[in-house]
Amino acid sequence: LKIRDLIIPNRIWLSPMCQYSAIDGLPNTWHTVHLGKYAMGKVGLIMTEASGISPSARSTLHDTGIWNDEQVDAWRTIVDFVHLQGAKIGIQLWHAGQKSSTTTPWQGQDYVDANSGGWQAVAPSEIAFGKLPKPRSLTEEEIHSIIDQYRQAATRSLKAGFDVVEIHGAHGYLIHSFLSPITNHRKDQYGGSFENRTRFVSEVVKAIREVWPINRPLFLRTSS
Repeated sequence: LKIRDLIIPNRIWLSPMCQYSAIDGLPNTWHTVHLGKYAMGKVGLIMTEASGISPSARSTLHDTGIWNDEQVDAWRTIVDFVHLQGAKIGIQLWHAGQKSSTTTPWQGQDYVDANSGGWQAVAPSEIAFGKLPKPRSLTEEEIHSIIDQYRQAATRSLKAGFDVVEIHGAHGYLIHSFLSPITNHRKDQYGGSFENRTRFVSEVVKAIREVWPINRPLFLRTSS
């Protein structure tokens, strides 16, 4: 299957699967084995788990990330192994938004406060998700900063050798919460009309395309 200039050897693809096994966002031997075994099994395109564009973009303290060069080097080891097996690999870039700073699923996905290493969750509006506390509403300046974090994450993804970048815009995470009128009650240019609610994701896509080669695929995952 050819998408842009990327030729994927077959149509068997691996979906992103969170492993909750990273420390400080660094992928490790666990991730090499997890992703590498599918490459050895000849899966055509392997997607990483959702990886934070910043420390506070993660859902849990144990999610992978790509906000520094040490993480780039760790990812490159995995990317190189996948390529040696003849497979292609993509990274899913992510900001968890209102669903961030929680424990792992088997720990109940409870909120982790600052005293335990957590952080203040942010969202387009101060609307809580489930049992989690209300997030803080983002300022426009902070929105622009997050867009730049996506741009920088894409630059690092290119340095790590990834073939595909996928933007996670689903499942109630930050981008999705901008898209939905249920979670986006903003009165500025990022809320209200459909055009305004889609402005954030449009600007994220444009920012990534500034640094991600035009001949490489850029995917966007959404949900209703």
